[in-house]
Amino acid sequence: MSADAKTARAEFLEFASVFTEELMMIVRFYVDESGTDGRSKVIAVGGYISRRQEWCKFCGRWSEVLAQYKVPFLHTVEFMNEELIDLNPSSPYRGWDAAKREQFILDLGKVAREHTHYAVVSLVGRSDYNTVFPDFLKQRVGNPYYFCLQGFFEMVLDKWNLMYPEHRPRYTKERRASFVFEKNLEFNATIINMFNSVSQFKDHDHRMGRISFSDKEEAIPLQAADLITYRMRKVVTQKLEHGKEFDPGSWDTALGAGDIVIAQYHNADTLKEIANRVTEKWKKDPENWWKDAGE
Repeated sequence: MSADAKTARAEFLEFASVFTEELMMIVRFYVDESGTDGRSKVIAVGGYISRRQEWCKFCGRWSEVLAQYKVPFLHTVEFMNEELIDLNPSSPYRGWDAAKREQFILDLGKVAREHTHYAVVSLVGRSDYNTVFPDFLKQRVGNPYYFCLQGFFEMVLDKWNLMYPEHRPRYTKERRASFVFEKNLEFNATIINMFNSVSQFKDHDHRMGRISFSDKEEAIPLQAADLITYRMRKVVTQKLEHGKEFDPGSWDTALGAGDIVIAQYHNADTLKEIANRVTEKWKKDPENWWKDAGE
């Protein structure tokens, strides 16, 4: 094991050690936001899930790949924007040809695929949300990012038995999932509120453990969450604009598309179905409709 790998593993263990025994869950989610800048057509929230010991191995191998390419840490938006790279003389990606860029992501994707169990990604079309959802529902949910965030948490709960059938029917503290988001002053409070709301009204089996915040340098797995979330948003955008699916053998396959990635995209049709269903609940019970609006 290289010195970089040892350091990364040790730093991850130190990061995890700040939690109490109750919070040091076997399962952890690392999630990152993508497309929340007000310009993106598709908003996405997603991340990989794995056990704590696998994340420790992941950190070592991921850091070895970064060291091999002389990259301090991955921020996907920067890597994908070649214009930004050209404008930044100190960019670690400056001067890379297409083959090197391709292999870099394939190498990182292999690490993520081999040390995670699943990726869960929730996506929504910004204009579809703003057009289809009635005002009372938008006032309750907020902007489409919040809707996407709620959909993400609910997807985790909905797919839990698929991901971890061995955990049924009893969910002990050790078998719950903790969630680690990237620090974001604009959204932190809303993320916590949404997490608590879904946990209280949707998580009847108490599978959601604790939520916390970190950055990509301290919590290396956030870099993988950044990559899969960004990439899935680009895949959906590409399909919408050009009708093109991902290509076998591409980055998408390396990251787990068609295998370990569980993704849900809400377009105008699915949003209309949700809006109609929730409107009926609202008419019947204007005070409490929102408690089971997603059911």
